[in-house]
Amino acid sequence: MSGGAIGGGLDAGGLLSIARTLLGLVGVCVLAWVALHWLARRGIGVAKQGARLRVLERVTLSPRKQLYLVQADSRVFLVGSGDAGGLSLIAELPQQPTAAAASGERTQLRSTGN
Repeated sequence: MSGGAIGGGLDAGGLLSIARTLLGLVGVCVLAWVALHWLARRGIGVAKQGARLRVLERVTLSPRKQLYLVQADSRVFLVGSGDAGGLSLIAELPQQPTAAAASGERTQLRSTGN
């Protein structure tokens, strides 16, 4: 019985094959990393912040439930996302919610009826 790859050990050819495979895998990973960074610098595949629409804050309530504070032009909305994956408008806030919070005033929500 010989000491081949099946018999319980690796010969030089088997080790060389594994080394080539690992080197190829590392090369592909490095190439993918370089390509993704090159594309990101050019703004491809990166979400850009809109001039009229911004997410001011996000609070995670549970793994599938979140609250978002969204500004659209001069209006600010409190939006929730739930288990179903959809968004629900909870309330429209006064135009300057951060100024009211900074001065210690309570912010009154205007219900949207949803």
